[in-house]
Amino acid sequence: MGILLRFGPGWEARLREAGLDRWDALLALPARGGPIAASRTSRTDRVEAAGVDLHRKHYRYPTARDRRRAALRGTLFGRPRARRELDALLALGARGVPVAEPVVYAERRVRGWLHETLLFTVTVPGAAPIDAHDAPALHALARTLRAAHDAGIELGTPALRDVVVSRADGAPAPTLLDLPRARIRSASLAGSLRARDLARIVVGLQLEGARGGIDAFLDAYGPIDRARLEREAARRRAREEERGGAGGLRD
Repeated sequence: MGILLRFGPGWEARLREAGLDRWDALLALPARGGPIAASRTSRTDRVEAAGVDLHRKHYRYPTARDRRRAALRGTLFGRPRARRELDALLALGARGVPVAEPVVYAERRVRGWLHETLLFTVTVPGAAPIDAHDAPALHALARTLRAAHDAGIELGTPALRDVVVSRADGAPAPTLLDLPRARIRSASLAGSLRARDLARIVVGLQLEGARGGIDAFLDAYGPIDRARLEREAARRRAREEERGGAGGLRD
């Protein structure tokens, strides 16, 4: 059995001091309340470690069929989803994008095949899911995405459910949580990539019945080819409805 751990900046010594630099110790941390999200092969819980409130994502590939199906997506070749999430959080955070702070990533392999991964991030204090009818929060989110796009960061079609908002000083401050497909590009994003990134947010607002929210969001974002965005959103919505909703998980 092979175990790999990768720590976020400043966390290795802290977790080692707390005895949390081992797979079994990380997995054994008790959940605080019920799961935040759960499926057959994944679960997200809140836990406490080293005196800090954390989110723990646990991805499992329990059967040989599960592992074979994901062979090119991390169980044998490439990076698994949780590792892609970690790498994106580290890269985006280093460039000033407000993302969840990564604490530690761990994976367990047997004879080379990935069986499980864990990803821990710091829970954003006082944060709540973004409200599709909260215009100031949507304005803040739009400005955040615009700044990332202008800096050449493709966020990988973030969903509305991947955004939380805190108000430590009264003003809404969005944080992005789940961006395994984010990419750092060398220049300001082309219009087609911007439209693709924004389409899933627009679809989420449509499904929440927040037509006014869409206008508020796009007005705050600034210049964008709205006809292209509408086409991309229509394609996205059709795909998501086939898969059972815009909040579905994606590999």
